[in-house]
Amino acid sequence: MIGNLKIRHLAAYADKKCFYQNKEQRIVPFSFKDLCDINDNEDAGIAWQENYKLVLYPLSDLTKKITYNGYSFVPIKKIGLSEESICNGKLINVATGRKINYNDLEYQRVIMLTEWRFDIFELIDKGLAIDVNTSRKKLYK
Repeated sequence: MIGNLKIRHLAAYADKKCFYQNKEQRIVPFSFKDLCDINDNEDAGIAWQENYKLVLYPLSDLTKKITYNGYSFVPIKKIGLSEESICNGKLINVATGRKINYNDLEYQRVIMLTEWRFDIFELIDKGLAIDVNTSRKKLYK
């Protein structure tokens, strides 16, 4: 097993016009219906974890311009953090140099980051999601 994909990880993106790659390498929309198909246990289901991967922005893209709902902007500025808050693709506290976990962020920032489809759970690093920049298909325009 690559890592532990939890239902909470998937639920955060279920209504965000997110995509996932299925085992046939097709990119398809992700929805709450997909969550209903997953066994209701602590893990998100071995079959889902091994055959499907969400397509997300890595946190390093917070300093790059993205387009969401027809508007282009730099996400780090919208959530009120400085570009120095990104180090090696991770959010850090500039004052202490410590990594910022999604649990350390204000609720509104977490909502914005998941709405914009950023990987706040480090699923890409764990092999549980795909970096949107490596997808063959242009998504999230």
